[in-house]
Amino acid sequence: MPGVADLCVVGAPDPDRGEVPVAVVVIADGYEADAVIAALQAQADETVANYKRPTRYVVEDTLPRDDTGKLLRRQVRDTMWGDDSPFAVTR
Repeated sequence: MPGVADLCVVGAPDPDRGEVPVAVVVIADGYEADAVIAALQAQADETVANYKRPTRYVVEDTLPRDDTGKLLRRQVRDTMWGDDSPFAVTR
């Protein structure tokens, strides 16, 4: 998708559903984050089942990758579940 340099969807805690999909997006140079997020949401609305659709979008500068270029999804997910995460669930 134009404007997306990198993207990863992981589960983040949710007080009602337990876990929800969250998209972590790296915006390509020259694009506005709000416009790219709106385009991603519109595309997801048309092509992804409601329960699989990201509920939140987080913009980051980079996504972690290993020496071979493989996305380190576990590291991305772990940031969603830490105590200092904006998604931390308090009960």
